[in-house]
Amino acid sequence: MNEVIFRRSEPADKSAILEVLRQNAPGLDESLRSAVFDWQFGEANVLVQGRPSFWLATVNGDVAGVNGMMPVRTWIRGEEVPAIWSCDTLVSERFRGLGIGKGLLQRVSQEAPLALGYGISDMSDPILAKVGWAPFDGVMGLYYSNNEPGAKGTIKNLASSMLRLTSAAARPTDPVITVTGRPASFDTSHDYLWKRGIADDVGMVIRDTAYLNWRYRDHPSFRYEVFEAFKSGQLKALLVIRHDDLEAVIVDYVGDRENVTVMNALLDPAVRKLIDSGSRRIRCETSLPALQKCLRQFGFRPYLGQFRFQSYMHAGPPEAKRPDWFVMTGDSDNDCSQISATPQIRNTPSTFPR
Repeated sequence: MNEVIFRRSEPADKSAILEVLRQNAPGLDESLRSAVFDWQFGEANVLVQGRPSFWLATVNGDVAGVNGMMPVRTWIRGEEVPAIWSCDTLVSERFRGLGIGKGLLQRVSQEAPLALGYGISDMSDPILAKVGWAPFDGVMGLYYSNNEPGAKGTIKNLASSMLRLTSAAARPTDPVITVTGRPASFDTSHDYLWKRGIADDVGMVIRDTAYLNWRYRDHPSFRYEVFEAFKSGQLKALLVIRHDDLEAVIVDYVGDRENVTVMNALLDPAVRKLIDSGSRRIRCETSLPALQKCLRQFGFRPYLGQFRFQSYMHAGPPEAKRPDWFVMTGDSDNDCSQISATPQIRNTPSTFPR
């Protein structure tokens, strides 16, 4: 008889957790796997503060399933709300069908006032629905074909290029705005910037200096760049990008939610740099309508399919409405969840089981 026991993780469980996660990415360098784990769930993440990093399910003493809990700070309706990302979730194939996935999610959902999930698979949708998670359908994935191979790829490349060039006249510009680019690193001058994106009905991850440095400066594998837009010497917004030979990424935007002139000023050098780098395609996922519009004018087209984001919020006042969400590629570990065989694209296991 299979006896399933659920418990919170302890530091000594790290090797057993990594052994389970290895099933999603067997070719990943083990030192990198360990380093990413420490960055995401260890003391390098200042919000961890000794809290358990995973819920585990054991069957007859063996670790059969894991669900990570990456802490984050969110801002909803004028106040800070502690939250966790449900990530790095996997049930070993030989133990599936025992209700382990549902049991893990039920427990993770109770670990903070708010639980979040991004990059969710078809397999996880019904499980999340059963335990009370709510979907948000506003995230759109867009891509720019730059160097796709073959006849079809050439057509895609031309379509993106022509759309970008012919839309140039429709993109508002401001000659007073200046943009600078550099390796991603942040100081206290960035602390106020995330507040420009606050809206009463929109929830968002707090992108203060500590978060930005942890997320983009201190990642153990990826190297990010930041473009900053200034007007009259004042920082107005920033854009984070990551080069990759196969699929470069526009990872994050921090600033005014509606200022398309600033967005265009940032996208112009960022997209040109990624095009010049020779990436096969450029990707961005965002729930920000103004940024979606700007990306389309730069030749980006929507991916087919849904980019899933869901949340579990503990009961509040009866009149409280679930917020919309500001979500970008860099939220949670979604930028780090696509494993590749090429050395320069090494990253973490999938956010939810595929």
